[in-house]
Amino acid sequence: MKIVITENQRHLLRRHNEIEDEIYDQLLSYGYLPHNLEGFMGQITWDVGSNLADKMIPNVVGGEHVILRNQIIYYIRNNFYDELKEYWESRQPRY
Repeated sequence: MKIVITENQRHLLRRHNEIEDEIYDQLLSYGYLPHNLEGFMGQITWDVGSNLADKMIPNVVGGEHVILRNQIIYYIRNNFYDELKEYWESRQPRY
Protein backbone atom coordinates (compact mmCIF):
# COMPACT_ATOMS: atom_id res chain seq x y z
CA MET A 1 0.00 0.00 0.00
CA LYS A 2 1.32 3.42 -0.92
CA ILE A 3 0.73 6.31 1.49
CA VAL A 4 0.66 9.80 0.06
CA ILE A 5 1.33 12.69 2.43
CA THR A 6 0.24 16.11 1.23
CA GLU A 7 2.02 19.36 2.14
CA ASN A 8 -0.66 20.24 4.71
CA GLN A 9 -0.29 16.89 6.42
CA ARG A 10 3.50 17.20 6.45
CA HIS A 11 3.15 20.61 8.06
CA LEU A 12 1.15 19.11 10.92
CA LEU A 13 3.32 16.00 11.16
CA ARG A 14 6.31 18.25 11.75
CA ARG A 15 4.45 19.83 14.64
CA HIS A 16 3.23 16.57 16.18
CA ASN A 17 5.26 17.06 19.36
CA GLU A 18 4.10 20.65 19.69
CA ILE A 19 0.47 19.53 19.31
CA GLU A 20 0.99 16.76 21.85
CA ASP A 21 2.54 19.19 24.36
CA GLU A 22 -0.35 21.62 23.93
CA ILE A 23 -2.87 18.80 24.49
CA TYR A 24 -1.21 17.82 27.76
CA ASP A 25 -0.98 21.46 28.86
CA GLN A 26 -4.71 21.87 28.22
CA LEU A 27 -5.54 18.66 30.09
CA LEU A 28 -3.62 19.87 33.11
CA SER A 29 -5.51 23.15 33.15
CA TYR A 30 -9.04 21.64 33.07
CA GLY A 31 -10.91 21.81 36.34
CA TYR A 32 -13.62 19.40 35.22
CA LEU A 33 -14.39 17.17 32.27
CA PRO A 34 -17.65 17.15 30.32
CA HIS A 35 -19.98 14.25 31.06
CA ASN A 36 -19.83 12.84 27.55
CA LEU A 37 -16.85 11.89 25.42
CA GLU A 38 -17.96 13.90 22.40
CA GLY A 39 -18.21 17.07 24.48
CA PHE A 40 -14.74 16.43 25.87
CA MET A 41 -13.28 15.81 22.40
CA GLY A 42 -14.93 18.95 21.06
CA GLN A 43 -13.65 21.07 23.93
CA ILE A 44 -10.05 19.83 23.91
CA THR A 45 -9.66 19.89 20.13
CA TRP A 46 -11.15 23.39 19.87
CA ASP A 47 -8.93 24.77 22.65
CA VAL A 48 -5.75 23.20 21.30
CA GLY A 49 -6.57 24.05 17.69
CA SER A 50 -7.28 27.69 18.51
CA ASN A 51 -4.20 28.13 20.68
CA LEU A 52 -1.86 26.54 18.16
CA ALA A 53 -3.35 28.40 15.21
CA ASP A 54 -2.77 31.64 17.11
CA LYS A 55 0.86 30.65 17.75
CA MET A 56 1.56 29.38 14.23
CA ILE A 57 -0.02 32.26 12.35
CA PRO A 58 0.02 35.30 14.65
CA ASN A 59 -1.73 38.46 13.54
CA VAL A 60 -3.73 36.64 10.86
CA VAL A 61 -7.50 36.46 11.06
CA GLY A 62 -10.05 35.09 8.70
CA GLY A 63 -9.76 32.22 6.29
CA GLU A 64 -6.18 31.07 6.85
CA HIS A 65 -6.58 31.02 10.61
CA VAL A 66 -9.84 29.09 10.43
CA ILE A 67 -8.44 26.58 7.93
CA LEU A 68 -5.36 25.91 10.07
CA ARG A 69 -7.44 25.60 13.25
CA ASN A 70 -9.76 23.10 11.57
CA GLN A 71 -6.81 21.09 10.21
CA ILE A 72 -5.36 20.88 13.71
CA ILE A 73 -8.72 19.79 15.11
CA TYR A 74 -9.03 16.97 12.56
CA TYR A 75 -5.40 15.99 13.10
CA ILE A 76 -5.99 15.65 16.85
CA ARG A 77 -9.18 13.66 16.35
CA ASN A 78 -7.42 11.30 13.94
CA ASN A 79 -4.13 10.88 15.79
CA PHE A 80 -4.92 11.31 19.49
CA TYR A 81 -8.46 9.91 19.76
CA ASP A 82 -7.50 6.73 21.63
CA GLU A 83 -5.29 8.56 24.14
CA LEU A 84 -7.90 11.23 24.81
CA LYS A 85 -10.67 8.64 25.14
CA GLU A 86 -8.57 6.68 27.61
CA TYR A 87 -7.85 9.86 29.60
CA TRP A 88 -11.54 10.81 29.69
CA GLU A 89 -12.62 7.30 30.72
CA SER A 90 -10.03 7.17 33.48
CA ARG A 91 -11.44 10.40 34.99
CA GLN A 92 -15.08 9.27 35.04
CA PRO A 93 -16.65 8.48 38.42
CA ARG A 94 -17.05 4.82 39.21
CA TYR A 95 -20.45 3.86 40.65
